[in-house]
Amino acid sequence: MDKQMGVWTVKLLLTAVLKALVCSLYIVPGVSGIQGSIFVDCGSNAGYRDKVTNISWVPDAQYITTGVNGYVPSAQTNYPNFSEFTTVRYFPDSTAKNCYSFPAISNQTYLMRGTFFYGFYDNATTTPSFQMGIDGTIVANVTFNDPVTFVYYEFTYVSGLNTNATFLCLLRDSSNSIPFISAISFSPLPDDFFYCSSPPAPNQGYYAQTKYRLNFGGNRFVRYPDDIYDRYWYPEGSNSTFLESTTPPPQILTTNHNIDENNISPVVIPEAVVDTALTTTGENITIIFPDDYTFKPYVIFYYAELDPTANATSRQFYIQVPLYEAVFINPIVNASQFSVSPVCYTDIPYVAGWDIVLYQDQTNYSPLGPLVNALEVLEISENLMTILTNHEDVLAIENIKLSYTNLANWTGDPCVPTPHPWVTCSTSDTAPIITQVDLSDYNLVGPISPNFGDLLSLTSLALQYNELNGSLPQLTRLTNLKFLQLQNNMLSGELPAWLASLPSLKDLLIQNNNFSGPIPPSLISHSGAWTFVYAPGNPMLGSRTSKSTNIGIIIGPIIGGILVLVIIIGVIVYFQVQNKRGKTTKTSGNLQMMKSSHQGAKFYSLAQVTVASDNFKTMIGKGGFGHVYYGKLEDGQEVAIKVLDVKSTQGPSKFFNEVDVLSRVKHRNLVSLIGYCHEDNQQMLIYEFMHKGSLRDHLYGDPTMLRIEKLDWKSRMNIALNAAQGLEYLHSGSNHSIIHCDVKSSNILLSNNMEIAKVADFGLSRLIYGEDHITHVTTDVKGTTGYLDPEYFTTQYLSPKSDVYGFGVVLLEIISGRMPIDSTLPNGNAWNLCEWVRSNLQAGNIDKILDPIVKASNLQIDVLWKVAKIAIQCVEPKSIHRPTMTKVVEELRAAVLQEGLNSSEYPQSDTYGIEDEYGSQIDPFNPR
Repeated sequence: MDKQMGVWTVKLLLTAVLKALVCSLYIVPGVSGIQGSIFVDCGSNAGYRDKVTNISWVPDAQYITTGVNGYVPSAQTNYPNFSEFTTVRYFPDSTAKNCYSFPAISNQTYLMRGTFFYGFYDNATTTPSFQMGIDGTIVANVTFNDPVTFVYYEFTYVSGLNTNATFLCLLRDSSNSIPFISAISFSPLPDDFFYCSSPPAPNQGYYAQTKYRLNFGGNRFVRYPDDIYDRYWYPEGSNSTFLESTTPPPQILTTNHNIDENNISPVVIPEAVVDTALTTTGENITIIFPDDYTFKPYVIFYYAELDPTANATSRQFYIQVPLYEAVFINPIVNASQFSVSPVCYTDIPYVAGWDIVLYQDQTNYSPLGPLVNALEVLEISENLMTILTNHEDVLAIENIKLSYTNLANWTGDPCVPTPHPWVTCSTSDTAPIITQVDLSDYNLVGPISPNFGDLLSLTSLALQYNELNGSLPQLTRLTNLKFLQLQNNMLSGELPAWLASLPSLKDLLIQNNNFSGPIPPSLISHSGAWTFVYAPGNPMLGSRTSKSTNIGIIIGPIIGGILVLVIIIGVIVYFQVQNKRGKTTKTSGNLQMMKSSHQGAKFYSLAQVTVASDNFKTMIGKGGFGHVYYGKLEDGQEVAIKVLDVKSTQGPSKFFNEVDVLSRVKHRNLVSLIGYCHEDNQQMLIYEFMHKGSLRDHLYGDPTMLRIEKLDWKSRMNIALNAAQGLEYLHSGSNHSIIHCDVKSSNILLSNNMEIAKVADFGLSRLIYGEDHITHVTTDVKGTTGYLDPEYFTTQYLSPKSDVYGFGVVLLEIISGRMPIDSTLPNGNAWNLCEWVRSNLQAGNIDKILDPIVKASNLQIDVLWKVAKIAIQCVEPKSIHRPTMTKVVEELRAAVLQEGLNSSEYPQSDTYGIEDEYGSQIDPFNPR
């Protein structure tokens, strides 16, 4: 007996110490919950202290880099005491993996809850569905039975080994609807939180989802500050649906007496929950669970005697659960009066519609019926949590992301639950490893990160089509690397000899860079089957001992450069001679030069053009260049004849430039130059005739045309993709990169059946001659207000990204039906289309920017967001932040396919040729 008393004394002492530790270590003045707890109001712009719960909510911007803030007006009506429901963060980007990142300790137990209140924040007609993941595991399918009732998904789990972060991720499911989230609570749990014996719970690699927390006899919803973890305890009174088969109906017990928690940690269950209970004057209480819950439950039953008149024999009952032996309960004998104790069931089999029966002990009759204070039901996962990616690979990826700011949006584990789109991972049973990285055309700027060399299982590294510079970092540890693609960057320095020592390397592509110095002999004499490409480009790269073919590759550009210089000098001399002659001689000379230099376009005399245009009878357009007339050639072909306005200051130069450019370019989405005329001081360009006019005409031009032929959303998508393909070809599909310089909606023309759109008016176009690493030219600023690249305007540096800016404005016109600059609007802040759209999208008001015709179309909202995002990226003030036209085409093509249009009309690669100066057809993807 003395020994037993000693044990109880020690137990009480340890309990007191534990309580003191809990109070000193976990309760932090002025901070919600316990130390390390984070309560996030998603979509909020600032932190605040909740007036109802006293929770210190923090905004979510510090934990995530993707998504858009949204406002939920209906939250104030439906849940006035839940301030965190008034905002959401939603994720319209269908390509991103949207992960919140929270600081974590390795192998620590955590409680994570995501809360979702839809409330028609997006004004959609159907509720969304999507997936929620924790670290590398998809843990829930988020769905809504009622759009104005919140749902939450709460999990207990253990963080991975060798980690300093844990993630809550939101991903799209097969519905492709837009994920969102209202609030997140995240707390570390003490080691003894699962106090029942041997639970198959998180400490064994499983995770547990909270299914029910029931506060029997309670009359209010219990959360923080009563529960320091802000867990939700739902009140279940005498009319509880869980007890509907109990007869007579249960009665409520309450007490103002302090509840003794000697048998349980005070952080496990709040006193506000166990100071109420339900009992019955009958013999049984039956707790029934719905038939649609078929899972493996982990049940914790809490009981405490609250009747002050009860004694050691007045309440005795059994707890019976399916397939388990009944457990005898005597609240006072098992614990003591006003003292809470748990009963745990850790391995209940799967039983549909299972229930818990509390029944009186018939052998030892007691006057008081069974009672229950609270119940927790958790679902134990069938499978272990997914193992996270190899720790060294994760560190390497995180360090690589630090080197390139435009990779910052890719959060979460790089491989699981879904991989970043630019990595490929192994699928072995052990921790995933990264085997491929493809960051081609990702707008990377700066040196190549040396951390690529830490991805030891890498077999392929693709970094082409970026703006990478500097020398190659040390990558000698990549012994599995087979493919290294570095072409079309601005890399420099000497080629290191260690490249040839990579034992698995098969392909080394470095063309169109600025490498210099000798080529290591080991690369040229490399044994085995492999590919090494270093030309064109790299004019300073070579070796005196190289084979003659390589010498030719190096010398060729030099000779070509000399020839170009000779030609330029000859042209200058030629024009100087011509300028000394009279107007008649000048016209004749120019005519001969045009005939000999532009054989792709046919020369027409002034008389022929006059007959074709019926003496310039029908004018179909006009602009800074001059007037445009309808015509029909002798063979019946309809044409548009552009006549240079002799008073135009930029007319003649535009004329010569446009003939030079258009006579070379052939593409289904570029208006074809059929011929030209230069006679008697008359300069004319003869184009194919586009019957339906310009895109601008159909957006906000001739009102009669708008009433007859409205452009619905799918038609606008077709037109956008067509125009983008034409511009992409100008930038990358020819021997020289051609910058249009005047991309606008009036320069996008439509065919008779409205199925094909073509880019027109190359009057301002610029060719970038020479090596491919030349990315811009310097020129006087010309273009159209509203479409003009602001960087070009301030620096006079013209690049293909200037066209991207203009095309972005066109996309915004397509979405909104508004002009780029409209000073007639009463609100001056709305004059500039780009800024007006940007501010509305940041506020989540995409509906506000829509053209009524677009709004009336049967469109997919996520496709609309995709196109809007592309447009906003295109009109970024700094060109470095804009995508290439190749990337724009890729994104628009994906949007068109998602919208369900005919993808066969948009081939993955163009097969249209371009003629060189001799009229020969050239494969644009294999220039000679």
